[in-house]
Amino acid sequence: MEIVSLKISGFDRYSPEYTIQFKDQLGFRKGGEISGQDAFYLFRIITGIIFGLTAEEKKKYRSSDGSSNVFTGMVTLELEKQSLLIERDFETDIIACIYVGRDSSKPLFHGKDNPDSEQKRPFMDVISKFFFITNRDNLEKICAASYNPDKDSFNKLLYLLNIIITCKFKFNSAKNLLNDAGQLDIFHQRSIARLSLLESKMAKKEAIEYLIQLKRTADQFEGDIQTLNTIISNYQEKLPAYGTEYAHLQKKFPHLANMNPIQFRDEVLFWKNLREIKFVSEDNLYQIRQRINDIEDMFKNELAVYKNTQPGFEMVAGHYQQLHKELVEKKQKLSDTRAHVTKLENLLIDYKKTKRILLITLTPIVFIITLLIFGLYWIMVIPVSLMVAAIVFSVYGHRNFKIRSQIFRIEEETHVLQKVIRDIEIEMKKLSINNALLDDIDLLDSHVDRYKKYINITSELRLLEKEEIRLRKLLESRPYKEKIPEFIDKYAAVIDIDRDDIEDYLDRIVTEHENSTKFIAQNTISPNNQDDIHLMLKNYRAIKVELKKMYTRIIDNIHIDHDESNLNEILEKISTEIKTQILETNLN
Repeated sequence: MEIVSLKISGFDRYSPEYTIQFKDQLGFRKGGEISGQDAFYLFRIITGIIFGLTAEEKKKYRSSDGSSNVFTGMVTLELEKQSLLIERDFETDIIACIYVGRDSSKPLFHGKDNPDSEQKRPFMDVISKFFFITNRDNLEKICAASYNPDKDSFNKLLYLLNIIITCKFKFNSAKNLLNDAGQLDIFHQRSIARLSLLESKMAKKEAIEYLIQLKRTADQFEGDIQTLNTIISNYQEKLPAYGTEYAHLQKKFPHLANMNPIQFRDEVLFWKNLREIKFVSEDNLYQIRQRINDIEDMFKNELAVYKNTQPGFEMVAGHYQQLHKELVEKKQKLSDTRAHVTKLENLLIDYKKTKRILLITLTPIVFIITLLIFGLYWIMVIPVSLMVAAIVFSVYGHRNFKIRSQIFRIEEETHVLQKVIRDIEIEMKKLSINNALLDDIDLLDSHVDRYKKYINITSELRLLEKEEIRLRKLLESRPYKEKIPEFIDKYAAVIDIDRDDIEDYLDRIVTEHENSTKFIAQNTISPNNQDDIHLMLKNYRAIKVELKKMYTRIIDNIHIDHDESNLNEILEKISTEIKTQILETNLN
């Protein structure tokens, strides 16, 4: 089987459509006029139609001038009147595969086939029944190894591709030929004695026809074997270049000889990160320990008195201060009230003294004056004197009453104040029983401030102790306890962890390694596919041997001299004899 035609639409270099028949009417190959990168471009299109194009390749090959609304491709493969038509729509990834035999045709596959899909591709199962190698990348690498774009034409690529992808067809065709030839040979051996002369010649003619096919097929296999040997040789010649790429990489980065560069970068950066966290954590732990020691010293020396102080001391102290202020005010008021009472009592005594003096002095004076005035009417003197005395009594008696009433009222207030003072003193005493610091009223504000400081520092101490425990557990954990020493043993000798450009350096290592390995991967066939080529070669050789064995057996059975190698002449001669005999028979 070989590729005989290609039809594409919507490809960049061949837009809008391009069709090529790779054989003319006489069977000669066409394509010698296509060479260089154009040849490999068409070659990749053919493999893309068969095996599919990735999304990136579609962007690369799709025409961008808008000259075509479709993006499709079709190849036709043919071998001895058997054809395989593969048509792919790259827009939808729909593919159709039709097998056309000698007498009939049938669809082998119609559906979606996306090479970017991670799911299983059923079309590859269909292809594997026909093609020995179904890995497009490896197929292109095998052909590229034997193709020189400066010298070779597209025919060379077609020939290489036909050799590789059609071997299963050739195997099957050769096996069918061997089977048919074997059946004919068995029939000839069993029936030769019963055949007439004409039938014997006709059987011999058919055997010679098979001999010609066997020889032609064996010669084709010999040519394919030589081509496969050349392909393998060409590919192996390029292997040292790939080895040189590895040697260059290992020389530049000797520590990567047996190491995954991405793993190397990730582990070194992880080590660096662990170191930084460890240093910061250790420094924080030291600072925390220092602060805890300072707080403990503060508790011992400055704030020890507040250790047993009941919670809510600042509220109690505030209340105590308010009570104390109120007590001072009440006592002051009581003192002022008592002083006022004393003043009133003294005033009352003064009034009594004044009244007594007035009664003692004013009454006789009034009596004498009245006696002098009234003279003979002395009887009026007594009433006037008594009236004056009554007035004095009345005036001072009223004043005395008002003062006594005021004194009584003030004394009532004094009793109330005394009760309030006693209650305040009792409450203050109760508060001071559980809080001895309350007794030092002059320093109470200072105590409150210190107590608040004690509470804040106590809260800080708890947080510091929790953080200390967390950091100690962190530093005792596996990454810091085991991983850092492991990384030191593994990498300290090959890289300076403290270099400033370590991340850029590691990225350069990974990039260069990836570029080298990518170059190698792009030009290296996987071991499995290398085995496929050798297995293909082995099968070719085995079938060639079977073809020669069958060839020799048939020659021996039909008694043709091995030296008579020109089978076409023998076939022409015996065909002439058969025609002559048939003519003679008809004349008779």
